Amino acid sequence: MVDPKRYIGDLVLKSRIEVLEQQVRELRKENESLKKEKNKLEKALDRKEVNIIKNL
Repeated sequence: MVDPKRYIGDLVLKSRIEVLEQQVRELRKENESLKKEKNKLEKALDRKEVNIIKNL
């Protein structure tokens, strides 16, 4: 026999875990996107610095 309170608690916890896992996936995607943007900006900054040095 299944304890109804325990069953409901298990359902709630399972649902909460699914929500948290989805948030983790979204944050990982955002983190990767931000890393790519950071790399792109660093490269642009390096090019700009090289141009400034050449113009001295």
